[in-house]
Amino acid sequence: MPNPALEPGEPEILSAGVAPWNPDQTLERLGGDENLLHEVMEIFLEEVPKHLVGLREAITQHDAETAERMAHSLQGELGYLSIAELSHEARELEEKGRTSDFQGALTLLPPFEASMARLLSSIGASQRNSSEGRLNPGSPGVSP
Repeated sequence: MPNPALEPGEPEILSAGVAPWNPDQTLERLGGDENLLHEVMEIFLEEVPKHLVGLREAITQHDAETAERMAHSLQGELGYLSIAELSHEARELEEKGRTSDFQGALTLLPPFEASMARLLSSIGASQRNSSEGRLNPGSPGVSP
């Protein structure tokens, strides 16, 4: 349920230090095309879990090139949705892959995966609860 204390379209931050996702901002980036937004969200929900699995496997197998590539893909997907905080975290993981810093990557990975799981769950719920399979503009942001 939307928070009445917020202006329409303003993301709701459920706890301190979390990066919200604002569907209105993404919709605006897509020229207001709700069908395209729905398609982008479906692709995100389908591809991101694969990239997360690939990233974890690459890090645990010390495959720097694949870790860098998977993290880069996640960074781009998150950036496209204007989820800056998680995009920055993916960029940090990309850098760990580039420099073969697997211990550093293993430190960053669990909280990143937890935030991504919350984000995917929230976006999935938004997709299921929206009318005609579309996100409702003005809905609260998603808290990863």
